[in-house]
Amino acid sequence: MLSFEMNDRKKIGIGLTGFGVLFFFLGVIFLFDKGLLAMGNILFLAGVMLTIGMKSTAQFFMKQSHYKWFLAHCFDIFAEDSCSVLVTPTTIP
Repeated sequence: MLSFEMNDRKKIGIGLTGFGVLFFFLGVIFLFDKGLLAMGNILFLAGVMLTIGMKSTAQFFMKQSHYKWFLAHCFDIFAEDSCSVLVTPTTIP
């Protein structure tokens, strides 16, 4: 049976991951608020890195099966930082 020890680094990582999910959820609720989505992405990634470690995080994101998700996530971070206005139709014909 495996023993999972919970040290302070993992506790902080789980907290950051939780806050990242919360900020991302609030960003979606508040009609894709750019600031909340960006904070959610940063906190989520920082939390995952602290929880499972840098090497495991890199191995997880670079798997062949997760490659498309990783590219989409990188594009999402780039699009949030580079676009100042979310392009959506303002009127429905």
